[in-house]
Amino acid sequence: MGVWFDELVPFVGKPGVVELERTIVALEREREALSRTLERWPTEDTKHPYRYTGREDKASFDGRLLQPGDVVELLFRQARAWADRFEAVEPEPATTA
Repeated sequence: MGVWFDELVPFVGKPGVVELERTIVALEREREALSRTLERWPTEDTKHPYRYTGREDKASFDGRLLQPGDVVELLFRQARAWADRFEAVEPEPATTA
């Protein structure tokens, strides 16, 4: 097998330390992304403002025909499903006088 120590035989063919470290980094990134999502969307009925970026007269929301630039309040599932037609409207940074 080419293994110098019999104690290492069970580890032959298994992912090594480098692969394990890559997996840990990937899982930490995923956890951070999920944490940010839960901070922004703490409940199912949380809404945030989104600007319509789609084509003119091609979408309606709550019975209203949307024009590019119109802002509506979307739930998480709506924002995710319509990500190609809406962009998040980020709040203006607070200014100190």
